[in-house]
Amino acid sequence: MNSVSMIDHSDQVLVNLGELLSSADYSDVTFVIEEDRIQAHRVILASRSEYFRALLYGGLEESKQNEVKLTVESNAFKNLLQYIYTGSLELKDMKLDDVLSLLGLAHQYGIVAFEKAISDYLYGILTPENVCIILDEVRLLDVKDLVEKCYKCLDKAFSIIIKHDSFRNLSFDALSNLLDRDGINIEEIDIFQAVQEWCQHNDEVGGNKKLLFDKIRYNSIPRNSLLSVVRPTGILSPNQLLDVISTQDSNGMFPYRAHSSPGKNLAANAKLDWTETGNDALHKACFDLGERYFLNYVYLTVGEANQARQNNSGCFTSSATRLRERLFVSADGKTWTLVSEGEDTSSYFARQPSVSFTLQPVRYIRFETPFYNSNSDISISAMLNPFQTAQKNRTPRKREP
Repeated sequence: MNSVSMIDHSDQVLVNLGELLSSADYSDVTFVIEEDRIQAHRVILASRSEYFRALLYGGLEESKQNEVKLTVESNAFKNLLQYIYTGSLELKDMKLDDVLSLLGLAHQYGIVAFEKAISDYLYGILTPENVCIILDEVRLLDVKDLVEKCYKCLDKAFSIIIKHDSFRNLSFDALSNLLDRDGINIEEIDIFQAVQEWCQHNDEVGGNKKLLFDKIRYNSIPRNSLLSVVRPTGILSPNQLLDVISTQDSNGMFPYRAHSSPGKNLAANAKLDWTETGNDALHKACFDLGERYFLNYVYLTVGEANQARQNNSGCFTSSATRLRERLFVSADGKTWTLVSEGEDTSSYFARQPSVSFTLQPVRYIRFETPFYNSNSDISISAMLNPFQTAQKNRTPRKREP
């Protein structure tokens, strides 16, 4: 007969502790919360929480009292005790407000493992409908990791979130911090209108509205929207509006917002559209990433050059050799940055497929070539390379009609 050396009845211990919570047996302290009187055991609370250890054994006035008054939510406190006594608690059937109240208690009482578990659960249930409510609560508690996850959810789904009633109830500070971010996935004119609607439902912020509108990146709003949407609101004075337009005309480098996903190939699902302009001109392959991303690296994979552009000796024909291959990037499909150009009149990117450039918001990547067309095998990878020292753009931006 084999002898079992390890005896493990820990599950029964937890059952017994849970039974203590539901009865008055051996209790030596009563918490008075609103109309409820909740009996508990000092030694169990003190062994599980430094807060209760200080409260019940630290020489405070409460350590000498049999009854302790607390100003907290009764249901949240009962759920907290359930976790303290048994180490487990089911959250999925609880209302969101109750979970947030419980998170506040876990934070207040310094029960770190419990606070983290609740934060992880809230992250798992983040949706466009509840993220504003969760964000405001966790900001007050300074739960930094969950705050950042909430902001990333707002970045990604802002176009949906601004249509939800909870957005109107987002706090001023949360909205202000959001407007400082680069990753909001929506056009700037839509951000402007969302801020305008928020202000209409939050008149109490008064003059602080200007602080929000000052964070709008007006230089990245198209001219027609500036004139038809922004100007009628009077938020910008005529002189301010003229300054924005003047900056757009003279600079051409607009402060677009974009996603940041370091190390990820963001062109995996890019749509490719060819523009072919005849045998004697450049063909243009335009890749649409679908959204703007911060990029500083592109890898262009090309197959065999078009045989029609070569003579019997394998050299390119005169019409092809008059033109060089070029690679452009653009945030809006109108203003383009030349990031690489062939050094000779040959299939340059077949030999030099790797292109590094200054970090910038990009949605479109355009490859101009006389040697390939829509029948050619061409693909790209595009990413933000965090370890890359970017080379300067070779030419300034240019605006195309």
